[in-house]
Amino acid sequence: MAPTAEKSRFASRQAIPKALSYELRYAAAGADGDKAPVWATETVTGVKAPVTVTDLKPGTTYAFQVRSLGKSGYSDWSDSATLMCT
Repeated sequence: MAPTAEKSRFASRQAIPKALSYELRYAAAGADGDKAPVWATETVTGVKAPVTVTDLKPGTTYAFQVRSLGKSGYSDWSDSATLMCT
């Protein structure tokens, strides 16, 4: 499913055993390499697929990352998955 101007769907493909929750973050992946991305973060309790992200702008490419929270703390952020909103 292609993202729309109003929302995008980002689904977890694999649950992390014993994860207490997840954090999803996303930001516009601009062509200007001098600026750090401004990340928006959402907490996802349990495994939900898909997670709906709203207020995305058409024609903008976004980077998405996820990490899990376990008894030992947070994992590292995943590699970015990029997606253009249409």
